[in-house]
This record gives sequence, structure tokens and C-alpha cells, in this order.
Amino acid sequence: MPEAPQTNTPVSDAAQGNWVDRFAPPATRPYLRLSRADRPIGTWLLLIPCLWGIALAALHDGFRPHDLWLVAGCGIGAFLMRGLEKVRAEFSLTALAYNMTRAINLVGVPGAMAEFG
Repeated sequence: MPEAPQTNTPVSDAAQGNWVDRFAPPATRPYLRLSRADRPIGTWLLLIPCLWGIALAALHDGFRPHDLWLVAGCGIGAFLMRGLEKVRAEFSLTALAYNMTRAINLVGVPGAMAEFG
């Protein structure tokens, strides 16, 4: 069985000293790296239209205190949703690899995996 990859090594294309490597607890770093939390562009691309919509509504109806809840909710939602597709894809690929290995073993051709891999 192959060894698990080292989880404490920084990602090669991430900025050195990013907040995930500096401040995140060691147990959460692999998940934050998987969701690319150290790269903020995805959050900005989701958050800016939300803030724009809240600002346009505030121009029309005036700024109300509950608009701060909307801003906070949009900020949290943008951070969580930006990495969701990548996490889902990673889990799907893991499940696909498991099911392909299982199917090949059921058919009785376990040597076929060695040729592909």
C-alpha cells in the first residue's frame, strides 16, 4: 500500500507564508489547502456581486442594520462555497477510483490495474 502524502509541506504554487500555513491548526491544513483557502480570488469573485446587490438595495431603500447580517452571511457563504466544487470533485474522483478497483477485482483481472498505474 502506498504511503499517505506528507500534509505539512506547503503547496508549491501558494504564496510563501500564507495564512493557512501560519495560523490554521495542523489538523485543518489539508482541508483548507484542498479548498484553496489560501487563494482569495474565488472568494472575491463570489463576494463582490453579493456586496454590489446589497449596496444597490441600500441605495434604493436606505441602509438598515439587518444589511450587516446580509454582508456577513454573504462573506461566510462566499468563503465556503468557493471551494465546494473542488472538494466535491476530489471526493468523486476518490469514489471513482475505489469503484473501478473494486470492479476490476470482481471481474477477476487484478493484473489489469498494474498495467495502468
